[in-house]
Amino acid sequence: MNSQVTETSIKDELMATSGSTLGENSFHTILNDFVNRDVLVRQDRGEVSPKVPLFRNWLTDRGVSELLPNIRESDYLMRALHDEETSRVNDREILDICDKLGRYKGKDFQATHVRAWLEQFGSGTNQRLMYKLLSAMSVYDESTVRAKMKEALQIVTSGLRTKISPRQRVRRDIVVSYLESSQSKSGPSYCRLFRDQNKMSTDSFVTLEQIRRRLIAWKRGNEQTPTADFQRLVLLDDFAGSGSSLVEGLEVAAETLKLVEQTGVGIVLIVVAGFDAAYNRIGACIDEFGIDVTVHFCDQFSDEHKAFAPDAGIFLDETERNEARNVAESFGLKLEKKHPLGYGGTEALVAFYESCPNNTLPILWSNNNKWRPLFPRH
Repeated sequence: MNSQVTETSIKDELMATSGSTLGENSFHTILNDFVNRDVLVRQDRGEVSPKVPLFRNWLTDRGVSELLPNIRESDYLMRALHDEETSRVNDREILDICDKLGRYKGKDFQATHVRAWLEQFGSGTNQRLMYKLLSAMSVYDESTVRAKMKEALQIVTSGLRTKISPRQRVRRDIVVSYLESSQSKSGPSYCRLFRDQNKMSTDSFVTLEQIRRRLIAWKRGNEQTPTADFQRLVLLDDFAGSGSSLVEGLEVAAETLKLVEQTGVGIVLIVVAGFDAAYNRIGACIDEFGIDVTVHFCDQFSDEHKAFAPDAGIFLDETERNEARNVAESFGLKLEKKHPLGYGGTEALVAFYESCPNNTLPILWSNNNKWRPLFPRH
């Protein structure tokens, strides 16, 4: 230390050697505290020195080099606490996200539920990253899905010979069904929605098994053509992430669909939303099975719609994006070990008003290990 030590020289030395960002008022408050506790003494000439001579000698020989690491650590902790506080998601943001998410399974999102979900991630920094993911969610409410069903009708009726009279109460030239698979559970509800939205007859919703039995009977000559009254078979589903579920369903239904083709009925597969990769995979499957099926995704997503895609625009930069991915994946591993970022690693941020695809990040829908999801699947 210098032979003359003043308050100014202490502060200058502290700033130069530790890089501390301590303010003027905070510095004098701390220094006065040491004086009041008789650790330091102010001299008449404005100098400051330790009261105990032994402490003065230790400070001169070794003290600064041993104390500075603690000062640096303290300064680091202060900055970390500041970052933690500024990262914390505030109440206004919670209310805004509740309004954006709307309703799920007939219930409004509550601020307490969103806050409880965020707090499962621990630090304020982690919560801020997960809040950004939640803000990027695409949640299809019922009115949006109904609009998609209306849009899909235009694809389905393209090229139909039937002319529907304005006086005709319901149309009977279309039947709706769904591909049965172990993972697809939403098909029946979307069939009813499509039927009701497009004013179709109540008996227009049939299962592929019912069609198969009637077609077999017709082929044997035991029944008249079961497709005599309609020209389109519409297969419906809500979401295609990897395409696995729909490919599985097409494989199971391939023979039935070939029988439908033989009657001259056109087949259209309508999916509310899905990724490019799923669309391409389904197309390849149709070619492989030799089925003539028109596929239409009302909303088709590219890779940039994935949660951690570089071009998704959710995070500030690559560093923040990688941090968010690490948080989502580490918690996801505890929930769905084989698919921590969604089935097939899809990284989807999609939910519907009454269901959530398993392609979406598990931190949003899984309830394993007592996790409290925002979009429980069951």
